[in-house]
Amino acid sequence: MRVLGLSAFQRSSAAALVVDGALVAASEEERFSRMRGDSRFPLRAVRFCLEQAGLQAADLDAVVFYQKPLRRFERTLLSQLRGFPRSAKSFSREMFLWLGDRLWLKGRIASELGLAPERVSFASHHESLAAAAFWPSGLDEAALLVADNVGEWATTSIGRADANGVQLTGQVRFPNSLGLFVSALTQYLGFRPELEEHKVEALAAWGSPTYQAQLSKLVGLDADGGVTIDTRAFRFQFDLDLLFDTTLVDLLGPLRIPGGPLDLEGGDRRFADIAASVQAVLEEALLHLARAAHASAPTRALCVAGTLAGNARAMACLLRDGPFEQVCVAPVPHDAGGAIGAALLAAHAHGDAPTSVGSFTGDDVRLVADEHTGLREFASQAALAQHVSEALAGGKLAGWVQGRAAWSAYGLGRRSVFADPRDAQAAQAIDARVARRDPFEPLMAAVTVEGAKALFELPAGAESALAGGMLALPIKNGAREVIPAVCGPGGIVRVHLVDAAGDPALHGLLTAFEARTGVLLLAEADLAPRGEPPVRGAFEALQVFERSELDLLVLGEHLLER
Repeated sequence: MRVLGLSAFQRSSAAALVVDGALVAASEEERFSRMRGDSRFPLRAVRFCLEQAGLQAADLDAVVFYQKPLRRFERTLLSQLRGFPRSAKSFSREMFLWLGDRLWLKGRIASELGLAPERVSFASHHESLAAAAFWPSGLDEAALLVADNVGEWATTSIGRADANGVQLTGQVRFPNSLGLFVSALTQYLGFRPELEEHKVEALAAWGSPTYQAQLSKLVGLDADGGVTIDTRAFRFQFDLDLLFDTTLVDLLGPLRIPGGPLDLEGGDRRFADIAASVQAVLEEALLHLARAAHASAPTRALCVAGTLAGNARAMACLLRDGPFEQVCVAPVPHDAGGAIGAALLAAHAHGDAPTSVGSFTGDDVRLVADEHTGLREFASQAALAQHVSEALAGGKLAGWVQGRAAWSAYGLGRRSVFADPRDAQAAQAIDARVARRDPFEPLMAAVTVEGAKALFELPAGAESALAGGMLALPIKNGAREVIPAVCGPGGIVRVHLVDAAGDPALHGLLTAFEARTGVLLLAEADLAPRGEPPVRGAFEALQVFERSELDLLVLGEHLLER
C-alpha cells in the first residue's frame, strides 16, 4: 500500500511516503523554501517524496493528514469565544484562516494532489506524533509520552504501543499545556515561540534556577499524573501573538526585548537564571509525566514525542532519573514528524507491518556533485578522511555533506560543519565565518561509540536517542580541558553518537582525526546560514561555501578547498 502522510499549518509542514510499511522518503517543506519552520502546505516536499519513489499522486492509495481539522477548529472557536473580549484582536484573523480552506482541508488536499477526496483521511494529532516515535525506534513494545503544545484538544498524552498499534490511554487537555508554558517563557525571553525553545535550553546552562519557586507556582503536578497550568499568567488560550500576561511580568520582572543584550559574563544574569528555572520546572514536570506513563504501561522502554521531546537535557533527565531503562525520542519530535506517524498509522490499519524507519530520507548529495568543475575527487573515503582530518587538526573549518539528508532537525553528519574540539575558539569561528549562531549556543559533539564511553557519562539505554543527537550528557572529569569547544557552562554536551555501520564515512573521519590527534570527537554544527535549516543537497552546500568562509567543503568523495 502506498500512503502519503502530511503535516501543515502549525510549527513546520512535512510530507512522508510509506510503501508497504517502509518509509521511502520524507522531508520538511522548510528544506525547499529555506524558511525555518515553514508551515505552508508542503507541496514541494510532496513532489520530492513522489519523485524518490518514481510515483505520481494518482498512484497513491491513501493520503493521511496528521490531525483532525474539525476537532481543532472546535477548540479554536470555543477558546476564542471564552476569551472574549480579550480575544477580539485575534478572533477575526483566526476565523479568516479557518473559514478559508483549513476547515475544508479534505478538498484542499484533493485539489492540490489531483485526487478523489475519498482517498484523503485524518489521524489524531497525538497518535500521529506517538507513531512517529514508536515505529522508528524498532522496539516491540513501549510506553508513550507525547508532550506537546496542543493538537486538537490534547496537550499531553500517555499510552502504550506494541504490535497491535498505538493506544493513548490518558491526556491533559488545553489550556493546560506544558509546551505552551515553555513557549510563553521563550517569548518572554525575547525568542520566537515554537521555533527557538532550543535557545532557552542553551541559555539555561549559563544561569542558576533562582526563579524555580516562582515558576513552579504556575505549573501544578496533579495527583493523577497530569499537569495544571495557572492560565492567569498567560494569554495563549486566546492570543497567539502575545502568549503571556502582565502577571508573568509582575512575577519575573521586565521582559527581554527580542535582540536585546544578554549579560552572561557580568553580574546580571537574570534572563539566564529565568531560562535555568524554566529548564528545572520542565524537567520536574516531565519526570512527573513519565512516572504516570510507567504506571499506566510498566514496560522497560519509553518513546517520547512532541515539541518538548526536542529538549536534550530534559530527555537525558528522563533516562537518568525516570522509571524507564531506555528512552527513545522521535527523530523529528515536533509537528513535522506527524507526517511520518500519520502514514505509518494508515499503513498499519491496512495490514502493512511498519518497519523500523531509516534515518536518512532526504535529498542525495550525488544529485549535483559532479556539476561543479572545481571539485577534487579522492580515490577512497579513507584518503579523503585523512586529508580532512589533517586540515581540521590545523584549525580549519570543514563542511561535510554525505549521502541522503537526515530526517532530523540537525545535520547529523550529513549536512554539517566540523571543527577541532580542542580549540576553545571553534564555536566563535563557526559563528563568525559560517553559521552566524548565537554566542551562547553550544556546538554538538560528534563522537564514536568508543570515544563516547571514554569522554561522557554514558547511561545504558541511550544509544538510540544519542544517534539522533537528542540527549545532552555530562562530560567526565578531566575531559573538559581536552575538548573545550563543545563544553558550555556546567559541562553538559549534546552528543551525536556515530556508529561505523550506520555512518561509515563520518566514522572514518572521526577515526582518522583520532589517529592524528588522539581525540575521537569533532565539534559539529549544522551547515546552515543563520535563520535557515540545514542545506538540502550539494547545490545549496556549494552556495554556502561561496558565501561563507569555510576552508573546505566535502561532497561525498569530492572536495572543494580554498
